[in-house]
Amino acid sequence: MKRRMLIMLLVVSAVIMLGAVNVNAQAPNTIMYQGRLTNSSGTPITAATSVVFAIYSAASGGTAIWTETISITPDAQGVFTRELGLGTALPAGLFNGSQRYLGIKVGADAEMTPRQVISSGPYAISTTNIPDNSVTSAKVSNGSLTNVDILDEPGIAQAKSASSVTVANTGVTSIISRQITTPGAGYVVAYGFGYASLGSSSGSTMGNVIVGIDTLATTYGPDYIAFGAGSMTVSSNLYWWGSVANSRVFYFSGPVTKTFYMNAGRGYADGVAYIYQPKIQLVYYPTSYGTVTSTVSIAESAQFDEAADVIIGGGSSGAPQTKDGYKNVDLRELELKALRTAAQADKAQRELEEARTRQQNDEQE
Repeated sequence: MKRRMLIMLLVVSAVIMLGAVNVNAQAPNTIMYQGRLTNSSGTPITAATSVVFAIYSAASGGTAIWTETISITPDAQGVFTRELGLGTALPAGLFNGSQRYLGIKVGADAEMTPRQVISSGPYAISTTNIPDNSVTSAKVSNGSLTNVDILDEPGIAQAKSASSVTVANTGVTSIISRQITTPGAGYVVAYGFGYASLGSSSGSTMGNVIVGIDTLATTYGPDYIAFGAGSMTVSSNLYWWGSVANSRVFYFSGPVTKTFYMNAGRGYADGVAYIYQPKIQLVYYPTSYGTVTSTVSIAESAQFDEAADVIIGGGSSGAPQTKDGYKNVDLRELELKALRTAAQADKAQRELEEARTRQQNDEQE
């Protein structure tokens, strides 16, 4: 007698369904399977029936990697639920990333076609093959552990120098730089540090130095700081020393390898200016926990739904003024947009898999 099976659900059994969970327990090495068994006319089969479940590496043909024979007793609608792998254990490494297919043979009938593609859920079983504190390069697909293999973890890169850099009186001088490679989307907070020295001779004027951070070596960006004076006349040879520190936050929608520069320039190019013992520090954060206000150019602000004018104090009057060419934004907006895009992509993938499963079930009827 020809029988049919309608696949209803194929998931990894999970101990989290029990409520209180021992966090040290390993995931069960089994697969929970639910189906509906009918005869060729669609009438539910309720009698005890022998079913052979097999897992293959090919959609058709080939030799089964694993098999188990189970006696099932469906309910009045022909529905049954069984846990695969209890009688014959699923071999270690069965779900190693390669595609697997489930074959089903009911009683004396031939194996049903087509075989069912096993979705990603059962591949979680493979985590039981890695004991605690034993992750090595052999466990990583590319054969080595790198920062790219460690997702969603903060990381740091830093460069420092014991020397000094003369800041040119015109243009932008690159003081120090460092490259960082991030494993995924997230924020890079760049910090720049150093000691500034300004000098001028008797009867001359003293100027200032401007320090900022950017991904280009030709600009100090919008969030710069200044140290010094505005063309102040000095009556004797004079040197000013002071620490300078600056930071800037960047957001990237995916993994990047990016170089950041601590740059300097002269607002008032009087006298001489130096940066001693410069240091740049880059810290990667995968997510935010609040508003991340940053100043960006007008062109960059176009990707934000909300952007506000940059208000600064103005001249000797102290009246607030708008800083031309820049906007204040919340970088978290880009993070939330990326999360929404990823969620929509996951939803589309699930709907596609569900449609494929329905098509396979229809072909078996």
